[in-house]
Amino acid sequence: MSLISYQGYLKNGRFIPLENKNIEVLKNAKVIVTILPEEKPEKHSRSEFIGSWKDKIWIADDFNEPLEDMKEYME
Repeated sequence: MSLISYQGYLKNGRFIPLENKNIEVLKNAKVIVTILPEEKPEKHSRSEFIGSWKDKIWIADDFNEPLEDMKEYME
């Protein structure tokens, strides 16, 4: 026995597949429906991000200095 899975959603009692492919209909097939709760993205407050990169990145002291390789083009 092989199992076939399809992702989709229920709308007005009908299954709407997420993928655009034909659903094989087998006579006398058993069907199991698992309903998952709707996933909502977590909301983060702005204050959680402020300073979150502190001590993780740095900028070199000579960041704005011309590169050696580019000096001939800068003159």
